[in-house]
Amino acid sequence: MKDLINVLHPNCIIVNGGDPLLSGPTYFEDLLAASDSNTEIAIVTNLKAFWLAPEKWTNVLRNPRVSVTTSFQYGTGRKWDSDTVYDEEKFREVCKVFKQNVGYVPMFIAVITKENEDRALDHLLLAKELGTTCKLNPVLPLGISDESYPKYKMIDIWLEAKRRGLDKYMNADIQFFNGGCSFNTGLMCATTIRVFWEDINDNVHYSACDNCSTLGDSIPLETEQPIPKKMKLDPRTFINGRNCLTCKLCRFCNACKAMREANKNDPNYCTEMKKREQAILDSGWLI
Repeated sequence: MKDLINVLHPNCIIVNGGDPLLSGPTYFEDLLAASDSNTEIAIVTNLKAFWLAPEKWTNVLRNPRVSVTTSFQYGTGRKWDSDTVYDEEKFREVCKVFKQNVGYVPMFIAVITKENEDRALDHLLLAKELGTTCKLNPVLPLGISDESYPKYKMIDIWLEAKRRGLDKYMNADIQFFNGGCSFNTGLMCATTIRVFWEDINDNVHYSACDNCSTLGDSIPLETEQPIPKKMKLDPRTFINGRNCLTCKLCRFCNACKAMREANKNDPNYCTEMKKREQAILDSGWLI
C-alpha cells in the first residue's frame, strides 16, 4: 500500500467497497500513516460496521483528514441484511448515532431506479432536514445490477431540483459545474484518477474509474512518462458514432464511458436528449 501511495502521490484516497469498514480501524490508521499529511482519506460505506460498534471507530472517523460518505435510497433496493430493507427510519438512526460520535451527518448517495423515481427529490428534502447533502445517481448495469435508468430522465430530476431550489442540498459541484464524475465533461478522469485493485493472484490492476473497472477497463500505471493534461475521446465509441460530433451535447453524452455504454442500448436516447438540449445548455453545467 505504501509503495503505491509513493508512486501515485494522491491528493485524496477514496476507499470503496463492499463495505471498507470491514477491514477494521487499523487498516485506516495504517493508510493515514502511509500517506502525506495533506492527503484526504474519503471512505464510502454503508456504516453498518460503525453502527454495530461506534466506539471502535470514533478516533479514526474524527480524524480531520477523514471524510465519510454513506448511502440510502427509498424503495427496496438497499438492504440492511438479507431479510431487512434499509428504510428511512433505520437510516435516521444511523445518522443520529454517527453525528453523536463523529460530529456531523455524512453526505449520502441515492441511486435512482424505476422503483423510486417518484421519490427522487424526497432524498434532497431528507438531506435538508438532516443538515447534509445528497448525490443523486442513476442506476447503471454494473455489478449485480442489470437495470439502467435513462440519463435523460435523470436530467429531468436534476433540473427539477434546480428549479425548486433543492440543488443546494444536492452534492453536485464536481459533477455539474466542474465536469467531474459522472459527466467527465472536463475530460480529467483519466488523467487525475487512479483506481486500483488486486486480483486473486495479487496482481495490481488500474483504471481511471471504479465503474469502468467493473467493465474490465484497465490502464497502465504511468510512472516515467508524463500524464497528458486532458484525455482524448474516440468518436468511434460514441453513442451515435461520428454523428455526435455535430451535436452540442457531444461531450456531455459521451465523455463518461460508464454512462455512455449504459445509454447506447436505449433507442430513444438521442431523440430524448435533443428535447432537453436547450435546458441543459442553459443549466450552467460544464458541457
